[in-house]
Amino acid sequence: MSATGLAPHDARAGVAIWRDRERQRALLRRHGALLGLALLVGALLRLVWLGDTSFLGDQAQLLAVAQSAALHHAIILTGIPSSLGSLNPPASTWLYAPFALLGGPLGATIFTALANILAIALLYALATRYLSRWAAFAAALLYATASGPVHYARFIWQQNLLAPVVILFFWVILSAVVERRRGWLGWSLLLCGVAIELHPTAAPLLGLIAVALAFTWRELRRRDLLWAAAAIVALVGPTLLWEALSHGYDLTGASRFSQGRAVFDTWALTYLLQLIQPAPAGAYGPASAYLSAGRGVAWLGVVMEVVLIASQLWLVATLAAPWARARTDVRTNVRTAFRVGLRAALGEARWRLALCLALWEALPLALMLRHSRPVEPHYLLVILPAIYLCLGAALAWATDWLQSRLRDWLAARAQPAAHARMVALAALVALIMLISAGQTVGVAAELATIHAGQFEGLTLPLHYGAPLASERAALAATQALARQLHATVAIAATRVEQEPLGYLNATNPASAAATDYISDGCLAIPAASAKQPLVTLVVPGSTAAQLLPQVQGARLVKSIAVQGRPPYQLYVIAPGASLTGETPIAPATASAQTQPAAYTITHTSGSGSALAIRWVGAPTLASDPATAVSYWYGADPRTTTPIANYTFSAQPLDATSQPLSQPLTTDCARLAWSPGLSVITTTRLPANQASGAPVASWRVTAYVAPAVALRPTLGPLALETGAITFGPARALGSVVTLASI
Repeated sequence: MSATGLAPHDARAGVAIWRDRERQRALLRRHGALLGLALLVGALLRLVWLGDTSFLGDQAQLLAVAQSAALHHAIILTGIPSSLGSLNPPASTWLYAPFALLGGPLGATIFTALANILAIALLYALATRYLSRWAAFAAALLYATASGPVHYARFIWQQNLLAPVVILFFWVILSAVVERRRGWLGWSLLLCGVAIELHPTAAPLLGLIAVALAFTWRELRRRDLLWAAAAIVALVGPTLLWEALSHGYDLTGASRFSQGRAVFDTWALTYLLQLIQPAPAGAYGPASAYLSAGRGVAWLGVVMEVVLIASQLWLVATLAAPWARARTDVRTNVRTAFRVGLRAALGEARWRLALCLALWEALPLALMLRHSRPVEPHYLLVILPAIYLCLGAALAWATDWLQSRLRDWLAARAQPAAHARMVALAALVALIMLISAGQTVGVAAELATIHAGQFEGLTLPLHYGAPLASERAALAATQALARQLHATVAIAATRVEQEPLGYLNATNPASAAATDYISDGCLAIPAASAKQPLVTLVVPGSTAAQLLPQVQGARLVKSIAVQGRPPYQLYVIAPGASLTGETPIAPATASAQTQPAAYTITHTSGSGSALAIRWVGAPTLASDPATAVSYWYGADPRTTTPIANYTFSAQPLDATSQPLSQPLTTDCARLAWSPGLSVITTTRLPANQASGAPVASWRVTAYVAPAVALRPTLGPLALETGAITFGPARALGSVVTLASI
């Protein structure tokens, strides 16, 4: 196998090829079928049934930043909150911004899939140039059909855009280290910076830039340094500006992350195997449609594990080969042998390529083996293309080795050796086709299982929430029923699904003019003074789903099927509805301030008792356009009551008005409480109070912390960020002491 796909004198001939029609046809004949097969299969697996894509909080937030920026005529300065507690840099929000305004979630999902299809083509082109055509075929087809690359190409997520970026980055590094081309430094810093902004696991790839500098620093020009500085400023500038304007908003989260105690484990290797192997047969439940297909492709797990280990052994052997040869030639002097081997290694383009490939794999993986936070499977996305490049190179080398052995075997028997190459290539193609066919069957069976809804529970990452198509269908049914009944609309969701359902509803032109968003932790029903019924879309597992069957005046109208999950439910709630068996509470004041209007205590065997309080008097929340939360958590300040966090407190008191225990609190986060609604909260009573402890009265109150978007300005420019804060909290009305509960 040659060190590079192009001869040295062809290194700069790429442009000339596209001006020569004959060479174009030659390239098409040479690569068309191999690349076309990889692209065709890879595209089908990434694009089919994209309506089944998961659309949850991160996905909604990535698009919501751009929606809000467009509404406020602002420039996007940051990304969305990360798991570290800080805001991500803005690269992902910039990339997804066009789809917030054109194409919506499905358009952004297609963009994610197309970016990963591009990664297949780039992987093939990179391997063709620096390895061989057959290494490119093996790497591209295996990568195109593997479960991990397919899974993470089918939904919106910033790290799902990593593959084409890191492949282009590695190509630039090889152009410096292998071809010794100039002008690489700025491009490598730009691409590596984008990769780091997409996910911090790409940061160790800066080591590859250091290696490239060690090979080429004498050839750097002043304009290379200026281009590199410009790339750094373009990438780091927005984040530094945000930290300066926000007085170090992200420093607290970053410092908390760095204080964790580092541990060593091998979860990264476990996740790597999971990404290159088919999903286990029971991944979608023992009664799922995938069960038989999963059993049928289970053999692939062992095959891919063996191929992976063999490819890494090939990589190690390639790196050690110059010293092995030098030790054989220079038997008496170890130091001299080392120097001879080092000189030979540095002079070999193949060795320098293998060194860069090994560092691409090893640098991020080393930090994942010793870490202060748990490793997640998507952390391995940064090295997946390197793994498949190594697989392709090792299989191509094995083909050359087999060809050589066959030629020697035939020559020893005085047989013509002309067919040795054909037999070796046939063996390679057969192996690659067998593995890729098995992978395709496994992944296609997963997609079909999810599309048919014939599975149990959630499976990461291919299906980890309600599919986009189901969410849209539920919202369409809700709006249609509301128009039919001339009713107002509310969405009662779990915390996980409040953002995506709210975003889809707020950005749908066909939605009702005003929609109330009901937080998990409470239930909203029409106030007694309301003139219209309330149509409520209820997500399974939410507080509303638990309480609505106990509400007089609430009627279940329809169940809406969701793939692989319990159905959404549509309720119609009449004005003046109330909890079954509730006891009215005389108003403490005649004002419209927030106060309890009724309560009920429910007793259930095995789970104790619960106190439910119905609150009336929605607070008036002023909305400042400069800090309004727009399209976040479903809030559009032009049509929706401002979002806020509410805390409802009930403190048990004895006869002397002394507290008997800690107050019972209920949190309703991200609640849109309009004047036409009453809010019902529920909390579990302590065992001693449920059994009749002497509680003389209760002190109840409510607190509100409005949502505020941090949207700084720089002179006349408005800047959009992903930062949302709540507060400061203030009490609603006055503290009320109730003796009747």
